[in-house]
Amino acid sequence: AERMVVDLARRLPKQGFVPRIIALGGGGSLEEEIRASGIELMIGPATNDRRATKRFADHALAGLSADTIVHTHLGADHWFGVPAQRRGFRWVSTCHNDDRHDPWWKRKINPWAWNRADRVAAVSGVAKAFWRSHGARTDHWEVVPNGVELSRFTPKTHLSYSDIPLMVSVGRLVEQKRHAWLLRALAPIKQPWRLELLGDGPLRGSLEALADELGIRPRVSFRGVLPDVRQALSRADLFVFPSAWEGQGIAVLEAAASGVPLVLSDLPVFHEWLGDRSALFVEESIEAWTNALEQALHDARAMQVMGWHAYEDVCRVGSIDQMVLRYSELYSSLR
Repeated sequence: AERMVVDLARRLPKQGFVPRIIALGGGGSLEEEIRASGIELMIGPATNDRRATKRFADHALAGLSADTIVHTHLGADHWFGVPAQRRGFRWVSTCHNDDRHDPWWKRKINPWAWNRADRVAAVSGVAKAFWRSHGARTDHWEVVPNGVELSRFTPKTHLSYSDIPLMVSVGRLVEQKRHAWLLRALAPIKQPWRLELLGDGPLRGSLEALADELGIRPRVSFRGVLPDVRQALSRADLFVFPSAWEGQGIAVLEAAASGVPLVLSDLPVFHEWLGDRSALFVEESIEAWTNALEQALHDARAMQVMGWHAYEDVCRVGSIDQMVLRYSELYSSLR
């Protein structure tokens, strides 16, 4: 979500809009990039004190001009979107995920907020359908997929792997991403391989311990959060993504834009933009992942052809320019 916000804000001036980013819960890895882009940035306190967050949100809202369109993401729908609308601002929200494992009360409060927004953009048809089944009124929703800046990525051209094939996975180290599945699936594979996990999260310690327990720790690198994944993707022979669910999966878009062969969970959301020949889709079991990874490691040529098909797919539907144009049209409709 943060990457999408920054990419969108950097391009809005060419569409006649002046962006301002307001971060309610502290800064992050993209703060320097935002400031270097000349985008006005306000950062709230990194705290669990809801009163402090509310005070900051009220202060930020008080400084907005009357013609401002407020665009919220994630928890800002409740902290910023609803109060903004009460003050008379037009409000757009983006639904980034289906959040199916959130507590029940969060799954109730999201539709409550979105039903009050002027417009809601879902990053996929899957996310929209999920929330419609959980009480969201979707007559004012539209699907606006996230996009990536294709010119920043250079697709792979060779048909062979490295001497020791490198697999890369990008994502927060949380249950949703199922990195433990990936480690368990890789453990019995006798063929040479290396794995780099890009991202951080609460499960890092337990995943490192699991890699030790499985005897594969020397082959697994925990790289942490990288603001720019292009270099890692340029070195990757395979992109592996065993996620249990996704709103869209912008990491998959970036891998496809790099032409890296994709090994993905067989989720409906990926079939919204990827053809059947564009990825190796894996069924719902660790054993299936072991078999799929062995297959992928065995046939570099077939996998790279899939990678090129995925690149064609992301060029067709996943460019940042298409996303920016869709949001610009949405904002203009509210003026």
